Amino acid sequence: MRHVEWWKTLFWEPSCRRYQFGWVINQNQFILSNVFTMIGENPSAVSNSIDYLMLGSITRDVSASGKYSLGGTASYSGLMANALGLRVGIVSSMNAEMNLLPLEKNGILVARQHSNVTTEYQNIYTDTGRVQYLRKRAPSLSFDSVPGRWLTAPIVHIGPLANDIDQSIIRQFSDAFIGVTLQGWLRRWDHDGRIIRNAFPKLTEVISNADAVVFSIEDVDGDWDYIERCAAVAKVLVITESDKGATVFGEGKDINFKHLMW
Repeated sequence: MRHVEWWKTLFWEPSCRRYQFGWVINQNQFILSNVFTMIGENPSAVSNSIDYLMLGSITRDVSASGKYSLGGTASYSGLMANALGLRVGIVSSMNAEMNLLPLEKNGILVARQHSNVTTEYQNIYTDTGRVQYLRKRAPSLSFDSVPGRWLTAPIVHIGPLANDIDQSIIRQFSDAFIGVTLQGWLRRWDHDGRIIRNAFPKLTEVISNADAVVFSIEDVDGDWDYIERCAAVAKVLVITESDKGATVFGEGKDINFKHLMW
């Protein structure tokens, strides 16, 4: 099932390479809403214990008011995939006290890599964008923490949040559709925990080995030259742009679109 070219159905003309969405699109929404139909196309999928394997930190996000909520790519993507009818398994590093009821009550399975702490972010929203602080960081996720029965999942979504997954893990799933939400490899933090942009030396290796890659324009401080370099080696690259929607780069194509029913 590797290299399933579902993205071709997005484009209305053979010459299409770039697509501009005109509304807000969540980073994980794009990957999920286009790959979930693969399950129906793959008869062997019914024998897997899960359809969709999510690797990434489930976080505790704290608002400016001090209120905590469940966060992280793993949480949002897991819930979205579940809503699309997929059987979801999440592998995440966290402590034993982490409340997973919002996920578990929806039938989402969670394999917990035990840690003394759970990754915690503080999000502060300003007129010029979001400011994030990393307050706590769980240990990096180990491939050995993935249950053996989940290794044959047809869709694998890798979602690092704080450089907490080794990039080599992408090579462990050669038969799956690989989606990567790149943000956790594009960020680092200063001595106060404030999130800032990070150089990512393995960029080409990761992007070229994934079937779809997503990150936000904010993750790269609006650097379109950097994005173009990513697009040059990506099969599908999605750049979310907050209230401006998103731009999608498809393999070797070049045209703009104005409308698409979601």
